[in-house]
Amino acid sequence: MSTMMALLPLLGGAVLSLAIAQDSAGRPASEAAETGDASEVSRAIDARVREAAAEVIREGVVLFNERRDALGCYRIYQGALIGFGPMLKHRPQLREAIASGLTRAAEAAATDVSQAAFDLRGLLDRVFEETGQVTIPDRSLWDRLGGEEAVRAVVHDFVALAAVDPDVDFFRDGRFALDAIGIARLERLLVEFISSASGGPLAYSGRGMEDVHQGMAISGAEFDALAADLAAVLRKYEVPRAEADELIALVASTRKEIVEVPPLWDRLGGEEAVRAVVDDFVARTSRNPEVNFTRDGRYPLDEDGVRRLKDLLVQFISEASGGPLVYEGRPMGPVHRGMGITRAEFDAMAADLAASLREYEVPQAEIDELLAAVESTRGQIVEGR
Repeated sequence: MSTMMALLPLLGGAVLSLAIAQDSAGRPASEAAETGDASEVSRAIDARVREAAAEVIREGVVLFNERRDALGCYRIYQGALIGFGPMLKHRPQLREAIASGLTRAAEAAATDVSQAAFDLRGLLDRVFEETGQVTIPDRSLWDRLGGEEAVRAVVHDFVALAAVDPDVDFFRDGRFALDAIGIARLERLLVEFISSASGGPLAYSGRGMEDVHQGMAISGAEFDALAADLAAVLRKYEVPRAEADELIALVASTRKEIVEVPPLWDRLGGEEAVRAVVDDFVARTSRNPEVNFTRDGRYPLDEDGVRRLKDLLVQFISEASGGPLVYEGRPMGPVHRGMGITRAEFDAMAADLAASLREYEVPQAEIDELLAAVESTRGQIVEGR
């Protein structure tokens, strides 16, 4: 049975209770929920939502850590939270937090679906906490993991596994190689980090996560592979799922400090890919009557002129997107002065560029980022209305 099918009785039962039940005063549950009364119906809805949230969290952990399906995890979290919103009229602040969190996560998913899944997991944790009495463990996570000896064993095996995982590229193609002394120091720092983050007695003595990982160009996929290796070692040592999930969540909290997004130039595919897009764009926009490429023949370009234009466009994109090529042309203002380019013509040209990028299957996030760089030149290029 799929996870969503398993959740339907929980979600459906909560919706039905909200729609037709009455509270102790005989009012419809929906009315009682909207007024914020802690009625029996509201408590029943909370119990169903909390039960469903717990099931979604459990399944999401399996999808993310065991199946390495970040998109599937994101989708199941998203679907559950969309379903919870209408049920929580009696909790307007939580309902608003869900709505705004879903919007932010959808935007984040365009570039990093793993981070979006982490963000939605935080929302689900909040739903779980606010819809029931939270049981605070008597012992710290550090103690529940087994203390220093147990954590050292986990860290040792984790480093050994990650070091040979090609999906992690632990030593960054040899640029950050470690000898036995370096490995021992790394393991000590990881134990200290887990201790300081989980209520243990050892203080972390290393540099900040962002500082120590700067320049490593660790991708989101590599971070996910690293987390999967840690999850595998925790399972090997039969760490209970609750404690494993809690530790993985602590590791996930460092994601934004560790993962480096490559420059737009690299994400576009580098010089060869950009030249292909520029070739398509120039051919496309030169045929577009809404652009008026040669300004009614006043600015004709021969073969050499077209080649020079393409080179300059590639250089412009490189400079604007973190690439290695330097723009050698004149500034945008002087080079377009007197052409009388209108806002509509500029928009048509930008639309042609977007079409060329889509033709080469450039992701929408990168399209938007490059178009923003083009948009920044509008004030220097547009002269007419």
